[in-house]
Amino acid sequence: MEGCGHTIETKLRADQVGTKYARVTGYMQTSALSAGGTAEETPAPIRHDVILDEASLVKITGETCVESIVRTASVYGEPLAQLSPTFVLDGEEVRGVVESEVVSVYDYGFTGTREVVGVEGVAPDRFLSLSVTAPEEKVFRVVERKARLRRTRQRARGAAQPRASSSILRGSSAATWAAIPTSSTSCGASSDG
Repeated sequence: MEGCGHTIETKLRADQVGTKYARVTGYMQTSALSAGGTAEETPAPIRHDVILDEASLVKITGETCVESIVRTASVYGEPLAQLSPTFVLDGEEVRGVVESEVVSVYDYGFTGTREVVGVEGVAPDRFLSLSVTAPEEKVFRVVERKARLRRTRQRARGAAQPRASSSILRGSSAATWAAIPTSSTSCGASSDG
């Protein structure tokens, strides 16, 4: 996965395509978040991995297929097609096709605080401030989008397989794999090999 220059890369043997070894994970960085140089965060009491993104390379022969799971805070929840997924093969960037997108929403409750009284006063020589807070039940909503991303490409028999890269969130999060093609895994299937 890649975000603002940070890349997680794995090299595979062809027999590992479609297995647990072809899976990479990372945290999303949107263009708004990347300006500050930080990845998406959760409120302090919520585990960070509830927004962990995943991508698995499931096929590289004939077409390139990636199974993706993108988890975001609800304010960033967009259909995957709106995030412009792309594939880069032999230096050529081509838009990916989003197939079978399934959306789930998870609510994580936590106790936060809210201000019940806030008073400020300014005098020529001083500033006074008083704030009283109370506990408040809050919800952190996570949108999870699971889909297959596909890039069809016909290759001449015996041609060298290129390095495959899939940009799940264009310019924000990408998964990169390198493999020698011999896998015949279908686009939608994967195993835990």
